Amino acid sequence: MNCKKLFLILTALFCFLAYGESKIEKKFNLRLCIFGDIQPQTLEVVRPDNVDKLLKKGTPLYYVRQVYKLANKLGTDGYLIAGDVANYNEPGMYDLFRKLYEESIEGMKNPPLWLPVMGNHDFWGTFWIKSSHDPYGKLPETRAKRTEIFCKHLKIKSANHHVVVNSYDIIGYSIEGGMFFKPEAVKEVEAMIQKAVARDANKPIILFAHNHTGHTVRESGSNHLFYKMLSKYPQVIYFSGHTHIPLEDEMTIHQKDFTSVGTGALLNAEAGNRSYYLPHGDRYLGKTMLYMTIDDKEVAIHRYQLRDGSEILDNGNVWKLPLPLEKKNFTYTIEKRFKAPPVFPEKAKLETKLLYGKKGAFEGVRISGPAAKHPNSVYCYEIEIFEKQNGKWISRNPVYRGKSVKRKLLLPGDYYKGRNFQQKTFTGDIFSKPGNYLGFLFEPGKTYRIDLRAKDFFETYSAETLSNTVSIPAKSQKK
Repeated sequence: MNCKKLFLILTALFCFLAYGESKIEKKFNLRLCIFGDIQPQTLEVVRPDNVDKLLKKGTPLYYVRQVYKLANKLGTDGYLIAGDVANYNEPGMYDLFRKLYEESIEGMKNPPLWLPVMGNHDFWGTFWIKSSHDPYGKLPETRAKRTEIFCKHLKIKSANHHVVVNSYDIIGYSIEGGMFFKPEAVKEVEAMIQKAVARDANKPIILFAHNHTGHTVRESGSNHLFYKMLSKYPQVIYFSGHTHIPLEDEMTIHQKDFTSVGTGALLNAEAGNRSYYLPHGDRYLGKTMLYMTIDDKEVAIHRYQLRDGSEILDNGNVWKLPLPLEKKNFTYTIEKRFKAPPVFPEKAKLETKLLYGKKGAFEGVRISGPAAKHPNSVYCYEIEIFEKQNGKWISRNPVYRGKSVKRKLLLPGDYYKGRNFQQKTFTGDIFSKPGNYLGFLFEPGKTYRIDLRAKDFFETYSAETLSNTVSIPAKSQKK
């Protein structure tokens, strides 16, 4: 092939690609990146000699940089940061956090808005480094001082925000203490919402703060007065964090009277249920962000797993909210959510193994088996334990802090790791002395049957139950 022909082919290919890109390019009215709960876990004050350690791969601040890289690639009009920027109210950490943003916008003529609000940790003092008066910021004067530090070192005018971007109202509010909306705060936020409604009652209103409200997303059980107020405004999309529930959990979006969305975390993932725990190393795997776009027809909320840049999908789909935001158009109510029973591989078996401490004392039972499959992910495995008595199996309750409780033993699925990091097997430990989590009091010399079912995020159970029996020795044994 001569050079002229090659040139013509390459030119034609370039034109085709350019044309194709222009055809599929989509214009949005508003694009926002939302994240929070960064909380760099350091017991040190930020100094020049420890900055590299705070920014190394795998740390929360490393993933802050990943947020900015991905958002710049996608294109964004603003960053909404839902609190717990730092692990305590430390000026050097806020300086460093602001510096990362400034690096990300270097050379931009019109940089995106940057709107952080305060979480409970942003009101906390350095009480674990040295004794500190009012470590949790309960006194009004302490909160005022820590709010001043937050704003000064992040270079923002206020810890509360109400801006209009491309004709959309964005409201960010720093709850007093980072946790609970008092009546006066509810009135203040409602006044801002009413201004937005007066401007355009049909447009979505973007609201964000640190803590969840009412019984909405996973682990939301407070701020009921705030929920009651928001229930009058179906056009509100409320973003909140605090719980560190991974964005892979399909219950991080909720619609009933308005739309609620959890913001995940850059620090760590939490199981969201004291009936089980995540393995220590696994707690630090949850690294996620939200990216929202609005056009004339819908709001699209994208979830990204930052460990590999992959997009988190709901049965292959992005979360989409048809406009206008009215209750009759809500698609993420509990009743309408996608539900499917997890399925175990054929001939799956539950394996058990006795656990012993260094001195040979019996500590519990390890269970393992092939992981169940689900179009999204398996939320957890529910466990029921039966004791054999006179040839019959009698159901027994788990224990919490040494006392029998009527709750379910749960083993988490590994959804929080991200789909591309999930394993083909599951394993978990049922401890006799579990501390702040549920366990089970296995008695010496007795035989138990362990039943296990998988379930999705909405209590849809697997048809199969895996079972195995285990006999506890009468005396402690060494390994």
